[in-house]
Amino acid sequence: IYIIVICLLLSVSATAQQKTQVQYSMTKEELMAKRKELQDDIAETERRLQMIKSDKQSTMSQLRDLQNKLALRQRLIANINDEMNDIDNTIRNSSKEVVNLKTKLENLKISYAQSIRYAYQTRSSYDMIAFLFSSRDFNDVLRRMKYLKKFRDFRKQQVDQIISTQVQLQRKIGVLTNVKQQKDKLLDTEEEQKKVLLQETDHTNQVIQ
Repeated sequence: IYIIVICLLLSVSATAQQKTQVQYSMTKEELMAKRKELQDDIAETERRLQMIKSDKQSTMSQLRDLQNKLALRQRLIANINDEMNDIDNTIRNSSKEVVNLKTKLENLKISYAQSIRYAYQTRSSYDMIAFLFSSRDFNDVLRRMKYLKKFRDFRKQQVDQIISTQVQLQRKIGVLTNVKQQKDKLLDTEEEQKKVLLQETDHTNQVIQ
């Protein structure tokens, strides 16, 4: 019963994690699409600026486009910050999952070590035979044989759980590493956009003067 309850709890936890990952994926895709849209708007504005640059009569139009580009650039930086905040939440959640998986793995190893010690203490054939022949009747013999089989199956299940948890842990660490790399790239992009924003602000101020 204890093992069944543990399996049910793990199943519910896995389902909840999958739902969370789907929600995160949708949010991330929306943010990335918004960033692409803003970058396209900036590129279009720059194209227009090149078209009207030689026209001395279009200074006011140029100024409006410059101010519009500044506003778009600021929105782009804000959008990047939203993406990084979303990634920060994912990093926090993934870090907690890594800690939980490490704790679970350690507990499984401790439990398995206890089973091995018990099996070592009762390892001799004489002990097994004595255990069976000390039964009160034939039905008791069957019950004890069934118990021994369940104990062997339980030890095998412990090994399977340890292997499965190790795989989950490595996969989660891989996801966490990938997300951190994404954040580093976004940080670099944000710094680049801030530098361009300063340059464009200086240019706009010159046009205003």
